[in-house]
Amino acid sequence: FGDDNQNSDSVAIIRTDGGLDYTILNIVIGDNPGSAPGPGDEVRISAGGSPQFIYRSNGEAYKTGAPFWGTISDARAKHDIEPLTGSLDRLMQLKGHTFFYNEPNQPGARPGQCTGFVAQEVEPVFPDWVSTDRDGMKTMHTAGFEALAVEALRELREEKDAQIDALQSENSALRARLDALERLVERLGES
Repeated sequence: FGDDNQNSDSVAIIRTDGGLDYTILNIVIGDNPGSAPGPGDEVRISAGGSPQFIYRSNGEAYKTGAPFWGTISDARAKHDIEPLTGSLDRLMQLKGHTFFYNEPNQPGARPGQCTGFVAQEVEPVFPDWVSTDRDGMKTMHTAGFEALAVEALRELREEKDAQIDALQSENSALRARLDALERLVERLGES
């Protein structure tokens, strides 16, 4: 690919037999692996003369539009829509950790100290967040976390509002008793 004036980096598209009825499509570009300094080599998908998707060999990936990958959210595309309940209790079962990856340059990992969850701890609480690859390695995504966080905050707000209402009622009752006692003391002092 390319012309003679370009560098000598290799470029290839290779079909590999992954065994047991699965195939791997490898796109090879350049000679700067993820551990190389700088952004590394890139795979770009462009439309209208502008890059729409960029994958770099250092593991960075970019796309146009909002920072997150889009999902269909239209009510017309969904059925059996139910409100979330117990979100706070479920989220409180999770434990956040800091950690370092054993192999920071493998896909799905990164170098340096990271913050996140351990899939084996998350799986009993949110089994749909955890997958297991062909080698038995657990992988994870947090699809729906935003909705759970909103509902957990709503539950906290309702709990705190109920506590505040109870304290205000108790305070009003105590204020009424204090007023009655002050009037009694005032009458006793007059006699």
